[in-house]
Amino acid sequence: MRVSTFLEEKDFSFKDVEYLSPEIKAVVVNHHINVTQGESENIAHIHVQYYDNLSFQCKVIDLYQEHSPKIAWIKNSYVTDTSNDDFDYEDVLPPFGVVELYDLDMKCNSDCTKVMIQALYQLMFNFLLEYFNVIVFHSREATNVIDLENIRFKRFMINDELYYRSISY
Repeated sequence: MRVSTFLEEKDFSFKDVEYLSPEIKAVVVNHHINVTQGESENIAHIHVQYYDNLSFQCKVIDLYQEHSPKIAWIKNSYVTDTSNDDFDYEDVLPPFGVVELYDLDMKCNSDCTKVMIQALYQLMFNFLLEYFNVIVFHSREATNVIDLENIRFKRFMINDELYYRSISY
């Protein structure tokens, strides 16, 4: 989905799935997502609030619509040799729905637990992947926001800087 189309949506929320743990279900039940347009129709600001003690926010930019030179680097991060063991037959860069996350920030007060933070992180990325095909972000954006040990994103380099992108499953 393009960011401009995403901005046309009226009601955003995390999906409640019966197999979720109680900790994650608590975040699903008690959250609010606010999405606003950024500097252009290709940029969205997303803010998720869980009660008063935990929040996550980021900026989402449509790389194709912004004609980003990063698209070429992202394409190069995909394995195209079908004889390669790392090849995933669905692992190709789609022609739209490629977004980069900026200004990631998570705030929590003393009542927050690591489980709550992990739940919000997991729900946020599942939410984004419902709308967008590929999510990319710079490693510095992940500092203090994303659990890099448990991340299920592919690492790749752009101009000798570490980036992450979502992978096909």
